[in-house]
Amino acid sequence: MSGPPAWAVWAEVLRELPDVAGGLGPRLPAIARQWWSGPAGRVQGLARRRPNALALAGPDGRWTWRALWAQIDATARFWRAQGVGAGDTVALLLGNRAEAIILPLALSRLGASAALVHPTLTGAALTHALRTARAKALVVDGPRAGALAGLDAPLARLAPAGAWCAGPGDADLPDLAEAVARAPAGRLPRRRARPDDVLLYLFTSGTTGLPKAAPITLRRFLLPGLAFQGFALGARPHDVLFTPLPLCHASAWIVGYATALVAGAGFAWAERFSASRYWADAEAVGATIGLYVGELCRYLVDQPPRPDDGAHGVHTFVGNGLRGDVWPRFQAR
Repeated sequence: MSGPPAWAVWAEVLRELPDVAGGLGPRLPAIARQWWSGPAGRVQGLARRRPNALALAGPDGRWTWRALWAQIDATARFWRAQGVGAGDTVALLLGNRAEAIILPLALSRLGASAALVHPTLTGAALTHALRTARAKALVVDGPRAGALAGLDAPLARLAPAGAWCAGPGDADLPDLAEAVARAPAGRLPRRRARPDDVLLYLFTSGTTGLPKAAPITLRRFLLPGLAFQGFALGARPHDVLFTPLPLCHASAWIVGYATALVAGAGFAWAERFSASRYWADAEAVGATIGLYVGELCRYLVDQPPRPDDGAHGVHTFVGNGLRGDVWPRFQAR
């Protein structure tokens, strides 16, 4: 291919930031090289350097960097066999489960995008979201499979390449895990990632009209991760960033997963937010950094005091929307 090497293109993106605090700045060219094929390239680099370290954790399982890369590779080969390629979009109607992270990374290897449809959408709003995404295929999990019966158009028209079910669920849809396990063997051609490639489409919830899609390019994904890591968190590889909020939300991807990937840290989730179970959920996945939005911290501090309030490994919280009067009480608890 002509032109500068892809890592040099990414280095130009990284130069948009000033020198990053905490010693990250001098390492930016090396990090940029790992993004040759987008975020999946970063995962591959971490799988070589730290294969047995924790990469992902949730109620549905735990993945080392080696296992995560193997799953991304198999999943990308599966989608290629379905005819998905550069410029295509696969819509995801999922709750908090590993596929919400693995599928976008796998699709990015092909130059394709994932549309993270808000999991509460049904009927006309869901139909509109799938049309807006121009979905070629659809992945839905069991709890949301029933929403397909209320679509305002035939599923074959909204997802012409097919629909699959992730996890236990709908007997009418093929099982995604089984399909990926049968993915054709062989190596995918290496593809140069570009900063303006669309990694994700994030959708609004549709509570104020039809849902709207926001494209998240690789540039918009990487730069916030570098900024949060360099200026706010300084996460270490042994850290685990944890969210109980929807994985289809910008907080999970742009504040959480982007930062974890830049730092080479683990990323974890709970199935849903529960103020009474939050600390138990965090401890179950080994969380050390918590992500919050809005009133989450107030909900936690308003819980009745418990003897084991401090029995967790979380040392840092990061997010937006925290009221100033809540923070002193939160720290004290």
